[in-house]
Amino acid sequence: MVNFKESGQEYLLSVRSLIALLWVCNMIQLSLRYSWGVALPQASFELSLSRFQAGVVASFFYIGYVITGIPSGFLVDRYGTKPVTLASLFLLGLLSFWIGFSRNFF
Repeated sequence: MVNFKESGQEYLLSVRSLIALLWVCNMIQLSLRYSWGVALPQASFELSLSRFQAGVVASFFYIGYVITGIPSGFLVDRYGTKPVTLASLFLLGLLSFWIGFSRNFF
């Protein structure tokens, strides 16, 4: 016989854990999205970017954010969440690694 009291407590614990994990993930993505205002002045100085070029860098982040929204939905529907998430995290890591080697705007 199933003890519903214990299984209910386990379910509540798993829901709370999921909510905590989602909250942490949301805070990470928000910090990435909003950090441009803080990081861009220093990055502009170190890379000798004009104000226009710094604006282009910040804009491309948001343009990429918007453009990839619809295709990612199609990919998730077709292949599932886990493969798409792993592939996107790998691609994000690879691109972030390459950005570290940039010396100027071009």
